[in-house]
Amino acid sequence: MTCDISIIIPVLDKLEFTRQCLDRIWRNTGASVTYEIVVVDNGSADGTAAWFADPSGFPGRVLYHRNATNLGFAAGNNVGARVSQGQRLLFLNNDTLVQPGWLSEMLYILDADPKVGIVGIKQLFPYTNTIYHTGMVFTPQGTPEHLYPHLDASLPRVNKQREYQAVTGACLLIDRGLFEVCGGFDEGYRNGYEDVDLCMQVRQKGRTIVCCTSAYIYHYGQISEGRTDDDIRNAARFASKWAGFVKPDRDEYLLRDRADAPSPPARPTTTRRLSKDCIYLADALDDGSALTWINAELALALHAKQVPVVGNGRAALSPTLSGSDARRLAPLALSEPPYDGVQVKWSHYRPRHLDLDLAGTGHR
Repeated sequence: MTCDISIIIPVLDKLEFTRQCLDRIWRNTGASVTYEIVVVDNGSADGTAAWFADPSGFPGRVLYHRNATNLGFAAGNNVGARVSQGQRLLFLNNDTLVQPGWLSEMLYILDADPKVGIVGIKQLFPYTNTIYHTGMVFTPQGTPEHLYPHLDASLPRVNKQREYQAVTGACLLIDRGLFEVCGGFDEGYRNGYEDVDLCMQVRQKGRTIVCCTSAYIYHYGQISEGRTDDDIRNAARFASKWAGFVKPDRDEYLLRDRADAPSPPARPTTTRRLSKDCIYLADALDDGSALTWINAELALALHAKQVPVVGNGRAALSPTLSGSDARRLAPLALSEPPYDGVQVKWSHYRPRHLDLDLAGTGHR
């Protein structure tokens, strides 16, 4: 059965992420294009095979292919491309959560300009809503890196839809014919640089690489054990193939974006300047969670030790805090974030989106 798009997802264990990934595809892709999902299992031992044993209960077409051993990212994706039916291939990591409009916006870019060979997409960390990926640049040493990681996703500079030398293979759209002409992913790499190498192949054939910023997906990142074990060998292989073709361009992007940026607004006079040794705990204490209780306990402990400390008073204190703690915290609260001083913000190690709302009955 032919279809417009084959969404190819290589997996190795991490079934909880795979389930989330498929759930968001079914919820957020829409019916404007026909697609199939091709899951390539590189020898999972965590129940993945059992979960895919009966695809009849899935709301869309799913092809499950199991490899006897872990073939790695490149070979796993190449297998997925060979068994798929779509005219276009969308390679997607299983630790992603696609959002509404993601695929239609990527397809629009690919269809609008015949020179475009690969389309990537803006990616955010799900636990901070900051930038994971908005295009890849090359350092003066010729090393690829993400542009603007961890920056605020609303900043104009991270939302420029433009050409890059490379985008990440965590979400990468390409025509099947072009992928095959390029020979697929180079299987000489092991879980790193395969995506950048494919972008170089595409650019060498006169096509361009664009990162879509009119839509976005969430990407946890680095969930696979041993993900970076072969980075040194992969980098050496990449340099031997492309040292004469890659153009160091990171500084060009930074200078161009700095020139385009508006002048920063003057600091409001109501914003409080802290002494350099004062600690500001930036998390609001309005949620009934471990982060709230830890922040409250820390603030009160520091205050008891006569360490200068203030907190975020822009929201009402959580009713889960005791009345005595709330009364002691109130004088430490600031209604506006300060500048200067030491500012501390916490994050859960376990991403807060994991395992939430998998049934498709609502949105997170």
